[in-house]
Amino acid sequence: TATCSECKQVITEVIPAKGHTNTEWTVVKEATCTEDGSRTSICDVCKEVITEVIPAKGHNFGEWTVEKAATLDAEGVELRVCATCGEKETRVIPKLAPVVTEPAKKDEPKIPATGTESVIAKTLVALFSVATLAGVTVAGKKLTKKEK
Repeated sequence: TATCSECKQVITEVIPAKGHTNTEWTVVKEATCTEDGSRTSICDVCKEVITEVIPAKGHNFGEWTVEKAATLDAEGVELRVCATCGEKETRVIPKLAPVVTEPAKKDEPKIPATGTESVIAKTLVALFSVATLAGVTVAGKKLTKKEK
């Protein structure tokens, strides 16, 4: 405020604050993966202590690794570890589903379902079935339906 020397009127002028001026920060508490930290500074002009929050960093988990493989009888477990704090996180691997195969038809021979052996076996069964029906002689012996 000021007073006019001629009329004695009091003049008030608002001077906006310039804000704090601080150059050095001191970490009071380091932020962790799950908890905020804090830091302080002292204003160079007014000497007020200024405190700021340092946000929590969050976990830095690695890739999932299988700790226990799932089986038909039991669930498995996967694990990952935070590279920063060592926190461990697990998740369940569902049990394996059984493989359901169709049973062989009543008149169909039981032959393996996969591989080269399967193709050869099916071909031989088909050839002997045709040979039996046609009455072909194999190794000096005539094949009949009973010998199938």
